[in-house]
Amino acid sequence: MEAPITSVKNDVIQLFHRLKSKKGRKEAGVYLIEGARLCEECINRCADAVTMMLYSERMAASPLLTLAREKGIPMRLCTDACMDKACDSEQSQGIAMAVRLPDASADAPVGPTVALDAVADPGNMGTILRTAWAFGVKDVYLGKGCVDVYSPKVVRSAMGAHFAVRIHMAEDLAAVLSELKTMGYEVIGAHLKGESGSLKENHKRCVVIGSEARGMSEEAANACTRLYRIPMEGDAESLNAAVAAAILMDRSFHP
Repeated sequence: MEAPITSVKNDVIQLFHRLKSKKGRKEAGVYLIEGARLCEECINRCADAVTMMLYSERMAASPLLTLAREKGIPMRLCTDACMDKACDSEQSQGIAMAVRLPDASADAPVGPTVALDAVADPGNMGTILRTAWAFGVKDVYLGKGCVDVYSPKVVRSAMGAHFAVRIHMAEDLAAVLSELKTMGYEVIGAHLKGESGSLKENHKRCVVIGSEARGMSEEAANACTRLYRIPMEGDAESLNAAVAAAILMDRSFHP
C-alpha cells in the first residue's frame, strides 16, 4: 500500500488546492468535487472522467473506496490536514475527487431546456441546475455574466446535476435562443413586464431566467417567443432567481 500523503506541499494536494480557482481548473482541465454523496454519484455516472480520488483515514473503510477500485479510479490516502488544504468546504467529509471538465457539446438539445442570462450567485446557479435535473432537463445554456458553473460552491449546490445535465456555454445567448426557435422551441422568459396566465405543458420549450440584479438583458428578452410574469399576490417586486426558475419549470414541463 502506498504511503499516505502527509505534506500540504505535496503535488497532489497542491493540484486539488488550485482547483478552487477558475484559473486552476482551466489550466488543469479538471474540477473539484467533495463529499461522499457527490463522489458516489460521480462514480456511478461518469467514473471514466475521474482522474484522482483523495481520501483521509476516517474514510478508509468506506464502501466508496471499494466501488472506486472496481472502476479503476486512482486514489491516494492523506492526512486530515492535507484534506483540509485540498478541499474548499470548511469541514471536509474526508473524500474528494478531481473530475475532467467535459468537452463542449455541439449536439442539438433534447426535450425541455433552460437558458440562464448572467445568473451570478453560486447558490442560485447550483439550485437551478439541480431543479432542471429534477424536471428532466437535459440541456442548460449559460450566457455571459454567469458564475463559473464548475466552482466548488456551484458543484456542491447542484448535488450531482453536473453529471446528468449537458451544460453549454453560450457566447451569444440571444443568438442561441433564436436558433432554438428555428428548431421549433417555444422560448419563454421570466420577466416583470411579461404577461401572466396559464401555461400548457410543452416539452419543446426553453425557459429563460435572467440576472438576480437586473433580470434578462434586452437582447435575450427580444429573442424570446414570450415573456412571462409569475403571478404574485403579495407586495414583493420579484422572486429569487432559483425560485422563479423552479416555478416556471414546473408550469412549463410538469403535467
